[in-house]
Amino acid sequence: MGGAARATQRINESLNVLGIKSEICIVKTNSKNKNLNTTYPKNFFDKDILKIKILFAKLFQILCFSFREKISFNIIPSFYSKFINKSDFDLVNIHWIGNETISLDDIQKINKPIVWTMHDMSPFLPIKHYTLDNCDDNLIIKFFSKINFKRKKKLFQNLNNFIAVSSWLKMQAENSELLNKKKINIVGNTIDTDFWVKSKINTLRKKYKIPDSHLIIGFGGLFDIKNPYKGIDCLNYIIKSLNKKHQITFVTLGNNKILVNQKKINIINLGYLSRDEKILEFYSSLDIYLNLSSKEAFGQTVLEAQSCSVPCIIFNNTGSTDIISKKKNNGWIFKKTQINLLVSKLIKLSKNNKKLKAMKLNSRNNAVNNFGYNIISRKYVKIYKNCIKN
Repeated sequence: MGGAARATQRINESLNVLGIKSEICIVKTNSKNKNLNTTYPKNFFDKDILKIKILFAKLFQILCFSFREKISFNIIPSFYSKFINKSDFDLVNIHWIGNETISLDDIQKINKPIVWTMHDMSPFLPIKHYTLDNCDDNLIIKFFSKINFKRKKKLFQNLNNFIAVSSWLKMQAENSELLNKKKINIVGNTIDTDFWVKSKINTLRKKYKIPDSHLIIGFGGLFDIKNPYKGIDCLNYIIKSLNKKHQITFVTLGNNKILVNQKKINIINLGYLSRDEKILEFYSSLDIYLNLSSKEAFGQTVLEAQSCSVPCIIFNNTGSTDIISKKKNNGWIFKKTQINLLVSKLIKLSKNNKKLKAMKLNSRNNAVNNFGYNIISRKYVKIYKNCIKN
């Protein structure tokens, strides 16, 4: 399940806990989401054509020679608008519509109030989900971008309720040609702090016989080797800069083949974890979590780590800066050019248990007090009421 999907699921759960009747409208149901509060069109076209839509999205990606960036055109028609208009929903909250989930034309046909939560930059970029630094678009991308810009501009004439999941994303939207005149609210993602809480037993330290003296650092971005944003190059640089005398162990998730072959430092890779219970076990073992993304709309993994009492290290100019604060002493924010300073900080922390203990407590308090279900759901309800009223 992707970051936007997890965020949407948690927002929905928080509204249900508050007593709001809310359902997630999904493209296709399967065994993994049967227990979720979900609904979906029963029409054959929308129920079983998902594979064709995804195939089209991939072919379009190849056509544009865009192998490092995800792009969405949202051109394939669906019956979602008819399904939504016939329903008893008072309001529609759009989240992530990549993989041709719904076309832009179908959104225009919805006759109910619409709130659009932006989980990345795709709502205000013509076809991309993020802007890639130092990348010149080819003629095909420029051609389709021009077409989709006009389609989105027409769609947004009657849409005025947008939510950015972070201050950084709001700033990007306000500087865009498509949304620079729209009012944009900031509401961060939420998390179930009753479930995401640090276990008293460090299972991984015991299982892998990690010495008590070792600082355990986590990283979870080893999933997409082509993704230029996740900071795998920075992680490899950090690993190369350390050796066994520093008493540091790395625990990572994803494809360990992306990591440098480094025998001077202890590295444990847990592979792909699909169950939340196993992911919780991962966070519960950590002393520090690294999120080295250079493009991050929010930072769902940062919030998960914080809720499990784990201080985080992030880069500036990302959405995660809404979660980490120097004043709150719950993590560190570095510039990408300060990678050597970051390494120095990790070495110092491995010798300062008192400071680390205080930061762990601050991290947990930050997640509970600012991103808990009761906090975020009330912000959404306030926006919903204003949207319906107006």
